[in-house]
Amino acid sequence: MEKIFFPFESVRNQQSDMVEKIYSAVSGSSHAIIHAPTGIGKTAGAISPALTYALKNDVSVLFLTPKHTQHKIAVETLKRIKLKHNLDFTGVDLIGKQWICPIEGIEGLSSGDFAAYCNDLKKDERCSYYNNIRKEGKITDKAKRILGDLKRNSPLHVEDVKKICAGCDMCAYEMSMNLAKEAKVIIGDYFHIFNKGVRSSLLAKMNKELSKFIVIVDEAHNLPDRIRELHTSKTTTYALRSCIKEARTHSYEDIAEDIGWINESLERLKYAKLKNKNDDFVKREEFIEDIKKKTGREVVELIDDFEEIASEVRKKEKRSWIGGLANFLTHWNEKDEEGYIRLIRKKPSKIGGENAEIEIRCLDPSTEAKKVIEEAHSVILMSGTLTPTNMYKKLLGFPDNTSEAVLSSPFSRSNRLVLIVPETTTKYSKRNDVQFKKIADNCIRMINASKVNTAIFFPSYNIMQTVYPLVQSAVERPIVKEKQNLTKEEKASLFEEFSALSKHNPILFGVMGANFSEGIDFPGKLLESIIIVGLPLGVPTIETKALIDYYEHKFGRGWDYGYIYPAMNRVLQASGRAIRSKTDRGVISLMDERYSWQNYLKCIPPEWQMKTTKEPEKHIIEFLNSESQV
Repeated sequence: MEKIFFPFESVRNQQSDMVEKIYSAVSGSSHAIIHAPTGIGKTAGAISPALTYALKNDVSVLFLTPKHTQHKIAVETLKRIKLKHNLDFTGVDLIGKQWICPIEGIEGLSSGDFAAYCNDLKKDERCSYYNNIRKEGKITDKAKRILGDLKRNSPLHVEDVKKICAGCDMCAYEMSMNLAKEAKVIIGDYFHIFNKGVRSSLLAKMNKELSKFIVIVDEAHNLPDRIRELHTSKTTTYALRSCIKEARTHSYEDIAEDIGWINESLERLKYAKLKNKNDDFVKREEFIEDIKKKTGREVVELIDDFEEIASEVRKKEKRSWIGGLANFLTHWNEKDEEGYIRLIRKKPSKIGGENAEIEIRCLDPSTEAKKVIEEAHSVILMSGTLTPTNMYKKLLGFPDNTSEAVLSSPFSRSNRLVLIVPETTTKYSKRNDVQFKKIADNCIRMINASKVNTAIFFPSYNIMQTVYPLVQSAVERPIVKEKQNLTKEEKASLFEEFSALSKHNPILFGVMGANFSEGIDFPGKLLESIIIVGLPLGVPTIETKALIDYYEHKFGRGWDYGYIYPAMNRVLQASGRAIRSKTDRGVISLMDERYSWQNYLKCIPPEWQMKTTKEPEKHIIEFLNSESQV
């Protein structure tokens, strides 16, 4: 293996293994799935070998993350590589254009509405920010000068590009896309590549084929669920009534009548399917044929009319309910049955009564992932919780010759105390006031024993809200409690509040799989004790059962792949918040009797060396009072 352009002077042993495996994969145009625990330096370990290969060959690197906040470390890694090795290459940080658009009033638009509105503005030459970049199809002289500056200073974080472009009234997204045409590294989000429409648009703008890219997927344990969500679509009777109102407001009476018939078809399905239950499966034809019968028109004709009207509506109002309906009907009409389910369910209305919701949901992420895997030069998955690697290989449709690696943790085992506290459970059949009181009492015992900054992660907001007042009334330390659907700013504010309270040993109440359990670092002693309450197993809906059945049919591992492993992955992610560097020490307490059961125990890394105890406070005090072993 040739010399790798690495950002640091030294390379850790495990990091060296990662670099070697990735370089071997990209140089052989193959793929790799790598479980790389915290502390290895995954970002540098993945970007360095990929960029080294790309700079000497006709390929570029696409580094994908699930969240915008995770772009910064990739940008900083590229800056270090460029400076240390005196390299000349362009790097670009991309996020969805809606999040860097300066036009007022677009914040609340759906992604579909914004994309259509933006395209209409450009087509009609009504966007001054775009017009300042291109005139008569050519880049303006002013834009060329700004692009030159951006290129010389690249890679820049997207927020920096946004500020520069705002100062000269130019579209930051379009400027970034111009840079991307010659970039050797592009930092983006999952949807840039794993959403078919966005992928096609992005590649067309860059005038490149996917075969010319090494795709690195960071925090790849999220990828199966994210792909499923990206290819799921729904509508409701409430949305249809809003479509009717919109059509009448803009004097499209014939269209309002057609949508009225679609609404009636949905109401009829609701009545037929949901007499004595809240949800049920629907076949594609059940809905489509009834719409054709009632409107007397083919669904593709309706979609064409809806899209045309939506375009006119957006010129006046930016958004269109009818455009959303067109998108839903397109998905419903086009998607195959294999790997998808179609559902209808009752949804309570805010003004009383019930709405019907109809949805097409993706079960099989490989239906979309395989297209990327087959076309890209290489696809590299990496995460600190990517076991079993073979499961991800199967779920996403990787070929048999894909390299798999499970790297060991670089941290001393003596710096981590992991306890199983088996006295309680959040198992659905055993939830009651007595059980919640026992959970709270155990939390209080461990909080009082630790006297360090503590996070308690729950399987759901409902359980968190139930236990919270019981703990709050019994402890004197400050408590920071997360809420559902936090904005980026609200999340940052809560994190700052927790940090500011650090000298008072605050307690963070959070939920596994939500705001503070993944993709966020608590440096130093900001978090030294984590209590995991229960198991975040999927809600036992017909969707969950369908996923389990599908994976059982396809792989013979339905319960593992569709239920147990996803839950345990959220547990491991939340547990990992305590130990983020070589010098960190922390306590992880797994509070549920099921953590002693083999089907859950097998998912926990063997280096954790767990202790099962009914006296957790004794072990916590002893561990925290012992000397650090680095």
